[in-house]
Amino acid sequence: VLSDMTCPGRQVAPDPAFKLATVLLDGAETIWPKGKLLRLVCDGPLGSVPWSALPLPHSFGTDAGQQVLHWGPVVYQLNVSTAGHSPLNQNQQNSGWFLAVGANTGCQDKLQKLVHAEDEALAVGSLWPDDKVTVLLGEKASWSALKELNLASYRAIHLASHARIYQGLPEQSYLVLSSDHGQEQLTAESVGDLKLHADLVYLSSCEAASTVGGSVVGGFVKAFINAGSGSVIASSLGVDDEASQYLAEKVYKYWLEGQSLPEALRLGQMDLSRMGPKWGHPFYWGFYRIYQ
Repeated sequence: VLSDMTCPGRQVAPDPAFKLATVLLDGAETIWPKGKLLRLVCDGPLGSVPWSALPLPHSFGTDAGQQVLHWGPVVYQLNVSTAGHSPLNQNQQNSGWFLAVGANTGCQDKLQKLVHAEDEALAVGSLWPDDKVTVLLGEKASWSALKELNLASYRAIHLASHARIYQGLPEQSYLVLSSDHGQEQLTAESVGDLKLHADLVYLSSCEAASTVGGSVVGGFVKAFINAGSGSVIASSLGVDDEASQYLAEKVYKYWLEGQSLPEALRLGQMDLSRMGPKWGHPFYWGFYRIYQ
């Protein structure tokens, strides 16, 4: 099932997907009403499953066969406390509501220069009021520039960049930012030193939510939540630049219209799932998750 969902040119075989969904979700409708939030604490291989892309089993009645995202939003709950997250109060919400960072920078270890990261940062930034957004592009999309900002004042932080993820070695993984010398490496350890009050950190990077050692989500997702972010949206798979930008724009649109973050992600994923051969395959949307 995972092999089918991670290959955009391959049709997802219905029988194995339905069998997997039946093992995982059969009868869940009795404790998960339609439209309500499902919180998952996943360990081991289950952390790699794109639950929202699975078909609903027979116990879900007339909804059986539809993808899980048609039933309700899903949150991946980490085994870390989020009690330390304190949203901004009205006095704290100033001109730094939203921060968008777009780094097209290539990577010294042969990752090609990105094409759409800066466009994505501009696009999502344009959804917010002009006096409540900061956009960092080019050489300004650097770790040194970020550290000069009062990051604790931002309600949401969007990072569009390359990521270099080493499975099982989170201390060696990094996000690729810009600098006067070409690139800077933002590590999870560096993130752990931040003090955030953000409702959301959105990581638009390949594999930023990869499992560590196949057991638990770690690395950047855990680091940003430990730093104070209430939620992190990230993908455990390589991403398509254009589809990722479209999804990000949709998520912010729905959130700013008043939807909860899990529901905003679900609605954005539904929009992509309906786009047929272009972006309808789960590869383009199914591996983006929201973690809390």
